[in-house]
Amino acid sequence: MVSKQTISYGSIPAFVFAVFLLVACSYAADPLTTAGATAAGSAYSFGDWSKSAVSVTLSCVPGSSDCANVSYCTDTANACNPISGGAIYSSPVNVSTEGTSYIRYASVNSTGGWGDTASSTIKIDTILPAISISDGASSSWTNNDAISVSVSDNGSGLSSTKWIVRQDSACGASQDNDINSGTSGTLMQANNDSLYQSKYICFRAVDVAGNKAYAVSSQITRLDTTAPVVNAGADQGAKSQFTQNGAASDSGSGISSYSWSKTSGPGTITFGSQGSQGTTVSANTDGTYVITLTATDAAGNSGSNSFTLNWITTAPGITISNPDSSPAQSKMISASVPSGTLTMAATTGTVCDSSLPFVPYASSAFSAEADNGKKICYRVADSLGNTAYLLSSAVSGIDKTAPSLSLNGNSAVTIEAASNYAEAGATATDNQDSGISSKIAVNSTVNTGKVGTYLVTYDVTDAAGNKAPQLTRTVNVVDTTRPVITLLGNSTITLEKGAAYIDTGATSADNYDGVITSKIAAGGFVNTEAAGTYTLTYDVSDSSGNKAAQVARTVTVTDNTLWVIGGILLVVLVVVAVGGAAVYYLFMKKKGGL
Repeated sequence: MVSKQTISYGSIPAFVFAVFLLVACSYAADPLTTAGATAAGSAYSFGDWSKSAVSVTLSCVPGSSDCANVSYCTDTANACNPISGGAIYSSPVNVSTEGTSYIRYASVNSTGGWGDTASSTIKIDTILPAISISDGASSSWTNNDAISVSVSDNGSGLSSTKWIVRQDSACGASQDNDINSGTSGTLMQANNDSLYQSKYICFRAVDVAGNKAYAVSSQITRLDTTAPVVNAGADQGAKSQFTQNGAASDSGSGISSYSWSKTSGPGTITFGSQGSQGTTVSANTDGTYVITLTATDAAGNSGSNSFTLNWITTAPGITISNPDSSPAQSKMISASVPSGTLTMAATTGTVCDSSLPFVPYASSAFSAEADNGKKICYRVADSLGNTAYLLSSAVSGIDKTAPSLSLNGNSAVTIEAASNYAEAGATATDNQDSGISSKIAVNSTVNTGKVGTYLVTYDVTDAAGNKAPQLTRTVNVVDTTRPVITLLGNSTITLEKGAAYIDTGATSADNYDGVITSKIAAGGFVNTEAAGTYTLTYDVSDSSGNKAAQVARTVTVTDNTLWVIGGILLVVLVVVAVGGAAVYYLFMKKKGGL
């Protein structure tokens, strides 16, 4: 055999290089060895695991020379030398050593030239995996039976573990097809009694070499994953300790324990038998509670159910709408409660208890003065029998009596038109209200500027709304004052006959109509062509028919012209005897006549 070396050619002489080529050509001519193998009649790949003995076939591949022999040796350390300590190959070599072993081989030609030594690895595992089942399925009740296998393999090592659920305990190669579609793993969690109860678990472990081991569990007989059905009982209302009877059933392992507990509520719940199906119950604080009964079966499954407790030791509160004391024609008392039944009884006393004759509740109206002082006793009772009483305030201030009105002065008054009207007013009294006169409402239509009959009304209402009968006063506005006529100019006038006379007239004023000069009626006339005394009269009446005192003017027409004849004044003296006396008349003739 020629050992191989790495040679640098750069500085080697030519003869050395020629020797190298010769040696190299001689090495390449050494024979080679090939190896093949089968196991259980099938091709075997070196280095893979086999679960049966391996048959190795060796062959020499000649180089430029021939093949004389193939030499081989086997060991477990891959260290034997087929050239110096090997056997001459003549037929397939059967290798059955458990575990990993090696076959080493080389070929030699007829001139003693050995080819390279080669090695192939052979792995054999004919021992099945070891399976140990940890199984508590039939020992005691459980709701989650963990069935596990402990798998070991001292040869090729574990390849896979699978399991299937079986109706029976058959578990072997005949179940391989089912196991192939089974679940991988070394743990089976039986957590559903409808699926696993009375079943078996078949496990299969396969090592790398293909050895299969089978093991089946005990029958699962105490699996219970169904919770008990629990009934905590009907909802309750209570004010003292009571007994609550619950119930529970379980179709599997059976009830093993009970437990009562408070789920919610404002205070503390006391249970007489907290671990029993029935218990006494009481609370220390009023309010609403949720109380739960939990039942646990032998497999550890728990079921719960709750009831509601309204624990009330205090009656509902009563709210009264009491009337105030202000005056009114009627009063109302009402009451309300948040729950329970409300009843009532009328009273004038201070006692408010069950001794009174109670009737169904209704709001109470009081509308008579005799109702003042009355009260209402209210009673509320809830469904648990808690009872409370509350007395209203006394009714006061009911007033049904109207005030009285009295006129100040006469009920009929006559006044002169255009004069001032002074209202005399009225006075009011009331059985409740003091100073009610200030509340009198006076409605007057009196117009002193216009003659007529007017009414003045008087009304008053007390604080309770009672209205007094209306009083009236009649005011007659009259005009009885006569107008006044005033002459313009002198009341007596003398003028010469033939002189022109222009009357200056008169004016008139009235207290009601004012200036009524245009209504003056003048009477009489003056003849200035005839001497004499004339009287002119002036009259006027106002719109009320009052006639003014007549006013007159005297107008005297005189003739004072002397008689002159031929320029001589004639004087005629006439003496008339009247009653023995002489009356002298002197006539002088004016020019133109007497």
